[in-house]
Amino acid sequence: MDLVKRANQLLAAKKFGELDLVIDKLRPEEPQLAEELCLQKWANLGDIKELEKCFDAYLDRFDNVPNSNRLTAASLKHDLAKYDEALTIAERVFETEASNFSAAEIIFSCAVNLQRAKTALRIASVMVDEAERLNQPEAVVVDYKVKQLMGTALVGLYPETLGIWDELLPHFEKYPEMLTANVFACVLRSLDGVGNVTEALRIIEEHGLEADDFPTTHELEMVIPQIFMSAGQEGRALNAYHEVLEKYPDRAEPRWNYSLGLLSIGRLREGFEHFEIRWQWGDFPSRKRLFSSPRWEGESLEGKSILVWGEQGVGDQLLFLSLLPFVMDKSPADLTIEVSYKLIKLVKAWYPEATVRGDDVVDTVGQSAYDQLDYQIPSGSLMRLVVNSTGKIDVNKRLMRLKQEAKDAFLPDHLLEKRFIVGLSWRSTLITETREFNYMSVLAAEEIVTSLPDDIGFICLQYAMTDDEKESMRKYDNVLVPEADFFDDVYSNAYHTGCCDVAVTAGTIVVQLGGIFGVPVLTWLPKRDWVLLGQEHYPWFDNILVVRGDANWDKESMLAELKRKLRIMLRIDRPALH
Repeated sequence: MDLVKRANQLLAAKKFGELDLVIDKLRPEEPQLAEELCLQKWANLGDIKELEKCFDAYLDRFDNVPNSNRLTAASLKHDLAKYDEALTIAERVFETEASNFSAAEIIFSCAVNLQRAKTALRIASVMVDEAERLNQPEAVVVDYKVKQLMGTALVGLYPETLGIWDELLPHFEKYPEMLTANVFACVLRSLDGVGNVTEALRIIEEHGLEADDFPTTHELEMVIPQIFMSAGQEGRALNAYHEVLEKYPDRAEPRWNYSLGLLSIGRLREGFEHFEIRWQWGDFPSRKRLFSSPRWEGESLEGKSILVWGEQGVGDQLLFLSLLPFVMDKSPADLTIEVSYKLIKLVKAWYPEATVRGDDVVDTVGQSAYDQLDYQIPSGSLMRLVVNSTGKIDVNKRLMRLKQEAKDAFLPDHLLEKRFIVGLSWRSTLITETREFNYMSVLAAEEIVTSLPDDIGFICLQYAMTDDEKESMRKYDNVLVPEADFFDDVYSNAYHTGCCDVAVTAGTIVVQLGGIFGVPVLTWLPKRDWVLLGQEHYPWFDNILVVRGDANWDKESMLAELKRKLRIMLRIDRPALH
């Protein structure tokens, strides 16, 4: 009898012992077919572990694998929460079958779980077009439009999300099962992102999203308190946060969001206690480092050594290190600071009595340079100790100021002739769509330049400038565009900032650089940004003036207010009397 026919009969009869003998005979001549029979055997036996192992070997060995088999493997990996592997396999199918809806479903789900928002949006958008092109049933098209809505929300394209929402509203009457809690979460987050909190509140009330019997999800429960906080309903927001914390006591992200909410309204002691949860949150952007030495909790450091190590972005590291005098007041015998390599030169100049080095060692256990330390602390945790000691962020900050002779030796003559020098920075390098509302464009910088008299000079403090931005600013004789790459050369960025009389900047590292050098800084931030700590004035440095705006503020109005305040700071105009 034909071996293949015999193998299929044994497979149907579930005679797996005899089947193995037939598979062994097939392997020399039909290796791929033999492996495919093995796959069927393990699938029939329900042995997921062996099935996965067999699929791994099968896909690794053979290239001409039918897409149906690849899809089965992708589905298996997805069900095992191995989303990276599932995504790779499903995308291989999608490359050859652009209308394979099963592959698209797996890709979208994996992308969402992996927080690859752009991939999720791309695949949803492609499938909307494919479904419409192939005249798929209306329900299929609507389903992919829902996925497209979620994708746009994930990448922060909030106006686009709301446009799709408006388009889908009539369809939800026909397909109410598609109006899920996660759809509401995306819509509420988008409304908050564009500043339409009133509409967000209306949706919460109209659809009973807080009701006990509403089939909610973690994502929706996370966004509702943020809406209340944005609406200024602080008590309602905190109650909603408490409910989420009680429901998910082991999840770190709700407690992290709660901490930022508390900090944004000035409840600092509670906020910074909950801030410590960041090291238990898997998506926290800093590496969790391992030490054998204990965490410092504020005790005396006389005769002791301590390591203060940086966390989060370079701007955050400088912000937190402004609190280092609190550590130094405890009289440590040896102080070591670890920061991003691009900050070492600046931090050495700022705190010359400390040993300053890079932060590349994650697991320090067993390394003598670390094991001999008496204490260590991540720099962000200094905030909790300072607030517990003083009730506020109240430390005598150490400033560095450039003397006039240093400026005279550094700046070109045509700038030294100017009455004032203004530093300009308008954006971050990390412009995700969700953060875009917090930044300006080079056109705004040009408008500031052209709005002021010729006796005002300017230095571009913007790091990672594009060629177009450089060209735009170099056409003005009173503007200096430094040659240094400020993205990597933070010290040069700091030195140029220190040469300014005033700096106008987005909420980037330039704010901290101005603070460190005692340069008056004019910046703009969302009204309830946690970094403001619910205070009337900027709490970290005395020389920072913040223009506060609601989410999705009108940038023309914001720019007009910045120009008005800048003219007062430069003594061109007098402040209005009230």
